[in-house]
Amino acid sequence: MNGLTVNIFIFILHLYLLVNVITEDIIELGQSSCRYSGSHDPNNAACYADALELSKLPANECTSYVYDGISSTDDSKIIPTYSQDDLTNIKSLTNFSSKVFLSYGLNLNVWKSDKFNDCIEIEAQNLKEFLDEYPAAGLILTGIETLYESYCKADEGSKWCADNENTFYEKGVFARQYAAGWVGRDIDLVDRGVSCGCNGDQFISFHMILDAYNNKTMRTCDFQKG
Repeated sequence: MNGLTVNIFIFILHLYLLVNVITEDIIELGQSSCRYSGSHDPNNAACYADALELSKLPANECTSYVYDGISSTDDSKIIPTYSQDDLTNIKSLTNFSSKVFLSYGLNLNVWKSDKFNDCIEIEAQNLKEFLDEYPAAGLILTGIETLYESYCKADEGSKWCADNENTFYEKGVFARQYAAGWVGRDIDLVDRGVSCGCNGDQFISFHMILDAYNNKTMRTCDFQKG
């Protein structure tokens, strides 16, 4: 069995697992889902010392929420991917909304382990117990899109780019033409103090993409000029 076939098999197996673990009810991401980071800066240097309150998120525009996330360990335990603080954020989010999706993945050693199939039932049980306590609407498998080029032919100079009102609009148009929706990353890392002066809009970049997706006139702001 070649590597591609194995990956496809694992992907299908996990889809079956997740569908049966979560619920029979189908809750979709919707057209404009919002990824919540829960990030803050205790020193109040790079950003705010406290995380943005969930009640201040653009609830009418966020069709669901995404949080990154949880992982399965080598022995099939379900843990927060990055920090124990993530459990607090996940609990707060699932209490705040019934439409919360968690990024979920395995480390590379688990994916390629010969014992992977032996652990699938244990993983499913542990995942069910986790979701009983943190009732997410769904899980988003991570790492499926990672190809060998990402490891063997990486040549990117930076993972960050600078957008402006034109590129935000272009992304919204692209999503409208080719996708069923899109996920706005780190919706809580916003212009809380409206320092950008974009008509008092704390979520200006999110709304620029959303307007384009909804085929509305491009929203402009002097601070976001290209």
